[in-house]
Amino acid sequence: MLDRFDRAVGEVPPLTLAMLRYAIGFGCLLPFAWHGARELFESVLAIDPDQPVARNALGLDALAQGDARQAAEHLEHACRGDPDAAELWLNLARARAE
Repeated sequence: MLDRFDRAVGEVPPLTLAMLRYAIGFGCLLPFAWHGARELFESVLAIDPDQPVARNALGLDALAQGDARQAAEHLEHACRGDPDAAELWLNLARARAE
């Protein structure tokens, strides 16, 4: 999926690529497309490791898969990236409680 996406987009600055991948990943959050969304969110982290929305999405996915340790790791990064976002802190608390 990423290969086709990158060919279609062409050469763009890394942060622009991260934001484009994030937008496409967000659109893939429907249950039948989550695998594609996960791949795109992970590719955003390769460009911007502390991108809070991508970290939150991956943290919630890890939590749904029963991996509270991995969820907490993603959500800790998310909270550092956007310390004023209350929902990130709530998600982190949920992960730590599991």
